Amino acid sequence: LVAASGGYMMACVADKLLAAPFAYVGSIGVVGGSPNVHKVLERAGVEVVQRTSGRFKRSLQQFEPNTPEGLQKYQEEIDAIHAAFKGHVSTNRPSLDIEAVATGESWLALHALEQGLVDGLCTADAYLRTRSADAAVLLVRAKPPRRTGLAALLSRGVEGAASAAAALAELAGAGRGLASQLSSRLRPSASLAGQGLASGAASGASPTEAPPS
Repeated sequence: LVAASGGYMMACVADKLLAAPFAYVGSIGVVGGSPNVHKVLERAGVEVVQRTSGRFKRSLQQFEPNTPEGLQKYQEEIDAIHAAFKGHVSTNRPSLDIEAVATGESWLALHALEQGLVDGLCTADAYLRTRSADAAVLLVRAKPPRRTGLAALLSRGVEGAASAAAALAELAGAGRGLASQLSSRLRPSASLAGQGLASGAASGASPTEAPPS
């Protein structure tokens, strides 16, 4: 399980934060980047035309060389997001030494407990079993989205084909049952006919003739 970065941002608002012992927790940091392919384009003789309105509309470049000013601006934007992230965590967990944990590092919950990032170690199953003694535990499932248009048409076609296949399978099963019943009823007749033939052969009579009186 991972509750790091954005996961921890959401989790830290809880009144009590529990984590499985081997969950990954933390990563209070920000990362950003983009590939720059202007040298590849130059070698291929490709020119990219780009125009912006606003001094820092494109602080990080992909098709043109980056500038020191643009890179500095991009770093300032990342730092601003990091400061907001730290403020959010500090507001919800004021006892944390935010500067010690907001380094972008992640810890196993075993060690995150020592840092104060979580309040206890417990798996989800164990927690639910504990709470089931004094509270109702409900299983909630998402309702499947209602299909419309082509999706609904295809769904009905698939469901119809499945129903037809089930009906054919049931019919085939009934046919096998009927054949079995007919076979069991015909066996005594065949046995009697066989006995008649055997009797005729023993008396020397033709199977089609009655023995002489």
